[in-house]
Amino acid sequence: MNKNKPNQQSFGCEIKNSYISLFKISDFSNVLFPFLNKLFAMSEDIAEGVDTGEYTETVRALSSGLLQMYEPTLNQVKSNLKELLEKQEEMQIALANEKLAYNTQEVQQISEMVNKAKIYREKAVRIKNQMHQIHQRAKSLRAKALDIQELKVNQCASKLQQLHYEESLVANSKKGIRKS
Repeated sequence: MNKNKPNQQSFGCEIKNSYISLFKISDFSNVLFPFLNKLFAMSEDIAEGVDTGEYTETVRALSSGLLQMYEPTLNQVKSNLKELLEKQEEMQIALANEKLAYNTQEVQQISEMVNKAKIYREKAVRIKNQMHQIHQRAKSLRAKALDIQELKVNQCASKLQQLHYEESLVANSKKGIRKS
């Protein structure tokens, strides 16, 4: 189609590579108009009851001429439509597979998250129990440390008391020796 003449009348179409190309009526006028005139004349004769045997050869010739003109275009349109339907079916199958894969991925991701949550919960419970045990051990060790410290203090106090007693004995024995 000539892009410089957008208002010109056009007839017929062909689907090709996602655009429509239109044929101009002027290209077909020398074939189409005589065919239409002959067709109208035949239809009037048929309506009046005239014998149509003489038109058979004309109809055949016009039909074959019309088929020769439009058959390649129609075959091309048919093959394009077949290709389009095949591609559409392939696209539909691909989309269905993608949807299935996406849904499967989501389910798998959710399953993985639930499993991770279980593992982390078990770890948290284990850590909590370990911290409780450590706290109990620390508490027990503090009590033992206090007992040991108290025992050491008592031992030191008794040693000191023993030293004072021994010093007082030594001091008393020296006083008794000096007096004698």
